[in-house]
Amino acid sequence: MSEDRSKDYVSEKGNGPKVLIIAGIVILALLIAFAIYAFLTPGYMSQKQVLNNYYKAVSKEDARLYKKCCYTSKWSKGYTQDSVKGNNLDQIIADAFTMQSGATYSDVEIISQESLDDRYADSMMENVESLYGIKIKVSKISKVNFTVNYTLGGVDDKTGTLTRYCYKSGGKWYFLSDTDVIISMMLEEN
Repeated sequence: MSEDRSKDYVSEKGNGPKVLIIAGIVILALLIAFAIYAFLTPGYMSQKQVLNNYYKAVSKEDARLYKKCCYTSKWSKGYTQDSVKGNNLDQIIADAFTMQSGATYSDVEIISQESLDDRYADSMMENVESLYGIKIKVSKISKVNFTVNYTLGGVDDKTGTLTRYCYKSGGKWYFLSDTDVIISMMLEEN
């Protein structure tokens, strides 16, 4: 009987490394999935990241980075396909770049952040659908007060306090740049 017990102990002990290997593979797969989600999909994990990258996109007139900062994949694809208001998204971004002052921006410093009531997230979803026929999921809208350094005409300076809005969709933050949506949500009256 002692041989049977030792065989049971050996077989139980032999399962330990198998369990660790399987757990390691599962953890590695989850890390890879998170990395793909974090790096290959639009949006950012924090509001500071999205603001920094938005101003980098504006400074460099980088349409690809601008899209990643401002539009979910679904919104970007739907916007381009429908050619809203006679323009596609690339043209709208190009128009936004022409309205910039030619300054380059860096070092966003967030002064305060305020989560807005859920009704604003609902309103944004309704307005994007009403204006563009695109259904997106918005879980949160946030009002962000910040400053940003800029260089214009060789002179370095810092803005006064700016107020802009970020929205959260699919667990990531985006810069709310669409003026038609901002106006239809009446955000500027807050």
